[in-house]
Amino acid sequence: MLARLREEGDPRAEFAAQLQHLLPPRPGGIRALRQAAPHADVVLLGHAGYDRVMTFADLWQGALIGAQIRVRVEGFPAAAAPSEPDAFAAWVDARWLELDAWVDAADRRERPPTAGL
Repeated sequence: MLARLREEGDPRAEFAAQLQHLLPPRPGGIRALRQAAPHADVVLLGHAGYDRVMTFADLWQGALIGAQIRVRVEGFPAAAAPSEPDAFAAWVDARWLELDAWVDAADRRERPPTAGL
């Protein structure tokens, strides 16, 4: 995805390059949501630990048995987020970077230390 963004000259490529675990949010959708419901609170949900599941069949066959799933739900009152669409998109990007760092930390807690390094 990052290569495609760079190939197309997308200005979001540099933001996407900062993300290690998440895909970047789509700014058009974010702007549309904010314009449709400017007084709505914002809720971000993140999760880590589903990397054993690639298909519904994996899930059905028990790929998550014994896995530790971490979930983070963070709510923000509408007043805490900018109302102007571009500023709101930048605000969401900043929260996305925080969420990406949280997923990275959760992932590191799951991986045992490598011996001998």
